[in-house]
Amino acid sequence: MHKFSRNLFRELAPAIASTGNPERDAAERQHVLEQCELVIHRIATEPHFKDPERFLFQAIRTRFLFQDQRWVRQVIDRRLGEFKRLVLEDPEAIGVVLNCAAYSSRGRPCRKQAIPGLGFCEAHQDWAGVEAEAVGV
Repeated sequence: MHKFSRNLFRELAPAIASTGNPERDAAERQHVLEQCELVIHRIATEPHFKDPERFLFQAIRTRFLFQDQRWVRQVIDRRLGEFKRLVLEDPEAIGVVLNCAAYSSRGRPCRKQAIPGLGFCEAHQDWAGVEAEAVGV
């Protein structure tokens, strides 16, 4: 996971706007790096994390010039799309352990490990069919 967040940061880093103050510039770069790591971690650990691309873009967009923001969003969409695909296809290969996507009756996420490719643990595996019907698959 660390590799993916660092690659995303390395692609975005050259476009981070310079303020002329080295301390401030370092803080801006650190913020972008931390947000990239946070989003990659949340994608890997929270199957119900909604719209991570928008979340990351909103968190870092002020660190870039206006004319670069479209490119920044495209980079975020592409990189996070690749990572989400890898998480769905083979999470163990990239060191990700997915938790069950079900919720308890109290509204808390299930803490059990999901069955690969299903998204639900053994106790909630019957929910996979219900979710597919709700989506209209």
